[in-house]
Amino acid sequence: MFDELQKNYFNMRSHQYQQELILHPKKHVALETSFILKKIGDILVNIVDYGAGTGRLTIPLLQSNRFVTAVDISDKSL
Repeated sequence: MFDELQKNYFNMRSHQYQQELILHPKKHVALETSFILKKIGDILVNIVDYGAGTGRLTIPLLQSNRFVTAVDISDKSL
């Protein structure tokens, strides 16, 4: 039941991370992404982004030449 509520919530575009912010993130998101990339370092692993949504983290990981599998309960946000 909770899964269905969560899926319905994130299927609405107004509840999804704005796609234009993926390429031009706000400062706090850019800092978070930079921190994650530094922590990962040069390790070549396949990363699974659970709750990937519209790609707030998936896209920067792909841009840094990482192998990423995006998973989300909402097929409309992927």
